[in-house]
Amino acid sequence: MRRILFIIALILMNGSASSASSPSFHHILNVGVVSFRPIDENQRIWHPLIDEIHAFNPQLDVNLTSGSLEEIEKLVQNNTLDFVIVHPAAFIEMEYKFGITNIASIIRQTTADGQHLIRYGGVIITLSKKNDIQTLSDVRGKTIVTTHKEGTAAMLMQQEVLAKAGVDILHDCHMLYTGQPTDKVIETLRSGKADVAFVRTGYLEEMADKGKIKLNEFRVIAPQSDNGFPYLHSTPLYPEWAVASTTRPSNETVKEFTAALYSVHTDVSKDFHEFGIPLSYQSVRELMQKLHTYPFEPTPITLSDLIRQNSFIIMGILTFLVLSAVTTSWIFRRQTYQIRKQKDQIETILSTASDGIHVHDLDGKLLLFSDSFAEMLGYTREEAAQLSVFEWDHHFDPEKIKEMMQHLKMQKAKFETKHTRKDGSEIDVEIHSQGIMINDHYYIFASARDITQRKEADLTLLQHNTIFENIAEGVYAVDTQGICTYINAAGLNMLGLKSDEIVGNIPHSLFHFRHQDGVTYDQNLCPISEAVRGGHAAHVEEIFIRKNGTVFPVFVTVSPIIQDESVIGSVVTFIDITEQKVYNERLIEEKERYDHIAHHDPLTGLPNRLSLIEKLQLKTSGMEDHPFALFFLDLDGFKEINDSYGHRFGDTLLIHFKSLLQEMFPPETFIVRTGGDEFVILLGCQKDQKLIQSIMTKLVDILNYPFHINETDVYITASVGIAMYPNDALTPEDLLQHADAAMYNAKKMGKNTFSLYNTVLTENALYRTTIATNLKKALAAGALELYFQPQVDAYTSKIIGVETLLRWFSPDGPISPAIFIPIAEEMGLIQEIGEFVLRQGCMIASKWAETKLLNGRIAINVSARQLVHLDFLSTLEHIIQETQCDPSWVELEITESSILENPEKMIALLTVIKSKGFTISIDDFGTGYSSLSYLKNLPIDKLKIDISFIRNITHEPKNQTIVKTIIALAKGLGMTPLAEGVETADELAFLQLHGIGSIQGYYYYKPIPQKEIESILQH
Repeated sequence: MRRILFIIALILMNGSASSASSPSFHHILNVGVVSFRPIDENQRIWHPLIDEIHAFNPQLDVNLTSGSLEEIEKLVQNNTLDFVIVHPAAFIEMEYKFGITNIASIIRQTTADGQHLIRYGGVIITLSKKNDIQTLSDVRGKTIVTTHKEGTAAMLMQQEVLAKAGVDILHDCHMLYTGQPTDKVIETLRSGKADVAFVRTGYLEEMADKGKIKLNEFRVIAPQSDNGFPYLHSTPLYPEWAVASTTRPSNETVKEFTAALYSVHTDVSKDFHEFGIPLSYQSVRELMQKLHTYPFEPTPITLSDLIRQNSFIIMGILTFLVLSAVTTSWIFRRQTYQIRKQKDQIETILSTASDGIHVHDLDGKLLLFSDSFAEMLGYTREEAAQLSVFEWDHHFDPEKIKEMMQHLKMQKAKFETKHTRKDGSEIDVEIHSQGIMINDHYYIFASARDITQRKEADLTLLQHNTIFENIAEGVYAVDTQGICTYINAAGLNMLGLKSDEIVGNIPHSLFHFRHQDGVTYDQNLCPISEAVRGGHAAHVEEIFIRKNGTVFPVFVTVSPIIQDESVIGSVVTFIDITEQKVYNERLIEEKERYDHIAHHDPLTGLPNRLSLIEKLQLKTSGMEDHPFALFFLDLDGFKEINDSYGHRFGDTLLIHFKSLLQEMFPPETFIVRTGGDEFVILLGCQKDQKLIQSIMTKLVDILNYPFHINETDVYITASVGIAMYPNDALTPEDLLQHADAAMYNAKKMGKNTFSLYNTVLTENALYRTTIATNLKKALAAGALELYFQPQVDAYTSKIIGVETLLRWFSPDGPISPAIFIPIAEEMGLIQEIGEFVLRQGCMIASKWAETKLLNGRIAINVSARQLVHLDFLSTLEHIIQETQCDPSWVELEITESSILENPEKMIALLTVIKSKGFTISIDDFGTGYSSLSYLKNLPIDKLKIDISFIRNITHEPKNQTIVKTIIALAKGLGMTPLAEGVETADELAFLQLHGIGSIQGYYYYKPIPQKEIESILQH
């Protein structure tokens, strides 16, 4: 009963503490946690408790210490801990040793259906490959490994289960104890040093989540199934860990900490989710008693034990014998020694009395007294012999005492008073007194019994009764037959009943007789009634019915009332959780909403990349062993549509395209938008490619028709890469990588098509990635170098300028610009490389101008991506100032393609560059699709005729026509034509004949290093 009352007291603490505004004192609480993990890991897992406690009550700071049971016990023994968090067996042991008190129990997690996980158990496992251990009986004669022999879920639970199967592990098996952490147990089992291992529930799943083990490595022996319990287990389930206070903190501190514990609600830690009211550990205590573990080891009965256990019986017998002897002696010598023997009788009785027997005269002088009376007052016999009643009874004034003694001369009386001990302390006593006459003199014979503890217990009981009547939670008590013997005011108020309507009746039949849907609730199926009948604890969520017929949800706790080791009834507490249910439902709705946002694309409503990764992990985990195809789809030219029509138009196009995909693919197809203009599609299919071929042909055909958006017809095509599971890859990362490589191959094939993955694509992708990585390193290390090819006057053969050309000499040999420049553009490195070339070119121009080597200008290539970058003009200005280069020394070469992307913007940009003093030329002219209307408006100084028209010009009439046309066009627009790639005298002669003045090519010079070109310029 004491424990049940304590539970209710804790409920009051929670109510009073949580309603207080803030504590008035700052407390640093030392909390010890028994750990079965590495200490650092356990500290990290429990650290959120510090934050949760402090968030609830900023006046509480928690100093958390993890350690083994022995280490935590030592700290408690040294009085350095205020609270401990321990497993049930450790709680019972420390309750016996140190008097710790349970204040809360761990709720490790809340299951998906809202059930609190407040129980745990043990697991008996072996390796899956060990075929000789299938049942519990097979464990006999095997080697078993666990952390230690006192663990609840790592030893005692499994020991009992095996004992029921006829296996006494301490005699029939060889035991190994690894100590903490539990990882050592798994390592020992894996190494073959043990055949069987004991671990607590949830540990295997935790290790699997961390990737330390795979669950299919192990087989659970004698697996159990409990409704709602999510973990593997082999044993019955027992109550979860306890949070207990030591004797060190004050009552107020215990209340504040308990209130803070009950406020905790977190998903951060794997070891606790919430904290609930203390659970009953009677089942664990019975388990420890059954297995004779500390503090329940059997001890032999000695003679002293026999005497101590039967002291009252022996004392009674001795008293009877003594009295008999005295009586016989008194009869034999009554006339001679009557007065003396009366005194002897009294002294003999006094010497054997347990209560404080004493005799005093009417003046209060103490005449005779028992040893127990002297001890009760804290005096020796010699000191007590000098006392009077006025010295030990200060509860009544002296006159009152004298009056009472006169009144008691020939009467009996029973009353309570207080006695003052030698040390000044007071004790409550109950007095049984009677006046006696000896030789015509009156005396007072009194028996004093110390009732201090009883009075304290009565006060405690009164306090508890007050608690019962004032707490907000409903509380009722029932006997073993389920008949109500008590209900508090809060319970009556919640149910709308009066006390006489429920006391003496069965609660189930009054307010728990049907379900919320109106279906009758059989009492035999009710978990509350079952717990009462079985005399065990229970924690359930149920529906109660008010007197007016309305229903409300409640959380119910059933705790057995134990007296003299027997269950005499149960206490049932219930809490109206209507608001909590509403809150939880809203919380679930919010969680589902945020989960949907986190897993879906806000524009199209399709699953996003996070959903894709989770889906791929599931489909490739082995749990779904079905082949499927992964389509990686990228829209061709979407950026141009976005830039031309605006982002809102582009968003509408994406939504239309999503609808098209949903119409084309089977309903069960998983379609994802990963971002931008990219989609990924997972399609279940067999190894043949007929379905894929059919769908992709249909997609290409459909994309030949325009999308009609905002009264505008727009065409869009798609490049698709396809990888097959499990043929092409087995992991999500490899599947995406391979499909991406195939998609790029489709783009190389001309776009608007699809490509199936093959290993060559991966090799190409790996090659491109390697080139990009090494190129970035080369750029950082200054391993790139500028070469120079002179530009020559066609008639005088004098150098009239030079073009800078980038070269890369890697440790494996030179790499052609035709290879690394496109990769640099693809991988986003061209901006850094272009800036490097521009800076180096300007520095050399400044140097040559200073040393009088500069003939004409230095031509520097600027890529399309570099030119349209937002910072290009500021970068160009910064480099000119940094290198002290005059813009008139530099010719910037651009390509036709950079102009075509946005002609109006490019005309404006080039005009600004031209105004700064730079010369501008178009490189490789004739290879693009220049618009003459734009060309006439461009501030261009030079047209460089592409080498493809110069090659074989003396034998290709069409090339001759094109070159003559470009020369005429350039001169007509006021531009200087320059021929690239001139290698023969015939080519030179043709160009001279048609009036071209500038030549660049191997006929005169190949690209050469800086030192060589400077040597040539000097001469």
